[in-house]
Amino acid sequence: MKPFVNFVPCALLALALAGCSPSSGGNNAAVENASAQVSNEATNNSAVVSTDATPTVTERASLLSNVWVPGKDDKLHSKAVSKEALDSQKKFGDPTAALADIIKMSPQYFPPKTSVLDYHDDGKSVSVNLSKDFNDTEFWSKAGETTVRLAVYALVNTASDASGAKKPVVLKTDNSPLSTLGELDVSDAIEPDAKLQAKAGAASAPSAGSQAGGA
Repeated sequence: MKPFVNFVPCALLALALAGCSPSSGGNNAAVENASAQVSNEATNNSAVVSTDATPTVTERASLLSNVWVPGKDDKLHSKAVSKEALDSQKKFGDPTAALADIIKMSPQYFPPKTSVLDYHDDGKSVSVNLSKDFNDTEFWSKAGETTVRLAVYALVNTASDASGAKKPVVLKTDNSPLSTLGELDVSDAIEPDAKLQAKAGAASAPSAGSQAGGA
C-alpha cells in the first residue's frame, strides 16, 4: 500500500500547482493590461495639455517700441512709444497702449476724444477696436483724403507690425464694423501699405499743435 499512499499526495500536489499556475498567469496579464492602459491615458493626457497650453505674450503680439505717425511730408514716420506704453505692453501682452500713442502724438489727424479700446489677433487678421468717437462722419468728410489715409494707415501699419506677420487689419468702433471714413472704404480687412512709410532720417511728424491736413 505504500506506493499508493505516496502517489496520492504527489498527485494532489501536482493538481494544486497546476491549478495555481493559470490563475497566477491571469492575474499577471490583468496587471500588465491595466498598467498599459494607465500609461496610454497618461500619454494622451500629456498631449492634450501641451496642445492647449496658453500662448506666451510673444506669440500673441510683438512688443512695439515704435509706432507709425503721420508726418508733414504725407508719409508715416517711425516714432518711439512712451515708457507708459512699453510698460503696459509688458503687463498686458498686447499693443493697445502703443496704438493709443499714435493718437496722442498726432491728435489733429483723429476726431476729438478718440481712444483705442483693444487689440485682437484671430490668427488670420488683427482688429483694432476704437471708441465710437472715431466714427465721426463730419470730421472725416472735412479732413481731406490725405489726412484720412495717413490716420488709417498709421493704425493699420502699426497694428500689422504687432501681429509679427504683416497681417491685414480690421478697424472697428465699439466692436462694430466700419464702412467708410470720408471717401476711404474701410469695410474689409486692410493690408498695410509700406509705400507710405518714410525712410529713416526723413522729416519728422508734426507737433500736436499742427492743423489737420497740413502735411
